[in-house]
Amino acid sequence: MGMQSLFGRAASVAAFATVLFASSAASADPPVRDRVDPAKDEAKDTIRDAREKARDAVRDSRREVRDTTQDAAREAREARREARRATRQQLGISFGRVAERGLAIAGVAVDSLLAQSGLRKGDHVVSVNGQPVNSDDDFDRHLYAGDPDDKVKVVVFRDGQEVVVNLEPKALYVDTAANDLGYFGVVLDDQITDRIVIRDVRRGTPAFAAGLRAGDEITTWHGQPIASPRDFALIIQRTEPGSVEFEYLRDAKTTRAEAKFERREEKREERRSR
Repeated sequence: MGMQSLFGRAASVAAFATVLFASSAASADPPVRDRVDPAKDEAKDTIRDAREKARDAVRDSRREVRDTTQDAAREAREARREARRATRQQLGISFGRVAERGLAIAGVAVDSLLAQSGLRKGDHVVSVNGQPVNSDDDFDRHLYAGDPDDKVKVVVFRDGQEVVVNLEPKALYVDTAANDLGYFGVVLDDQITDRIVIRDVRRGTPAFAAGLRAGDEITTWHGQPIASPRDFALIIQRTEPGSVEFEYLRDAKTTRAEAKFERREEKREERRSR
């Protein structure tokens, strides 16, 4: 073998080794550009995910605030509506037993809006707005179940036949700006018609601040005895802002107290909420 041939083989081996080394180096350590591009993409994805999460958080927060505001407004409307609900004493109606024909009306005040609407003593209430009435609680619940601006359809059994009596909303609600018992902050026991016995006292009202609680019996107002719950409602209607002394019974003990009335703001608040 000649020298030229040996040199040729050596060159071929060297060239092969060079190619093999370059290929190995390329597979083991990619170029810098190839390493940087995936890192940029990963950073972009991270930033994009963070932005999406931030937008979702802001959107959820706004939705929560909106829902909370709507719930608060709805609760405020319901509270105002409850404050305007007339008690059975204010309605001027009382009930007897439930008979086959319905709930018997034991009495209706002659000067009440219910009497003017057509309800009479001796009627048997069959249904209210299509709902059967089997107790006085049924009557109360169905009476206020609908929209406060809609008429209420009451079916009574009278003189051997069913009669429809439509009650106007004004017969069922009292205007808080007209100074009902809500101005004082009490609900009276509608089962007692000859005394002023408190069934409930709302917090933040003149009655609550004066120390009245459920079960108390108001005996005098401005030093004068009170004949009936209806008379007391009329007294509250005429009460002006200021202080009023009264007496009440609790556990057979008489206590003198003072109720402080502020200006009536309910009507303006109700208008603003509409």
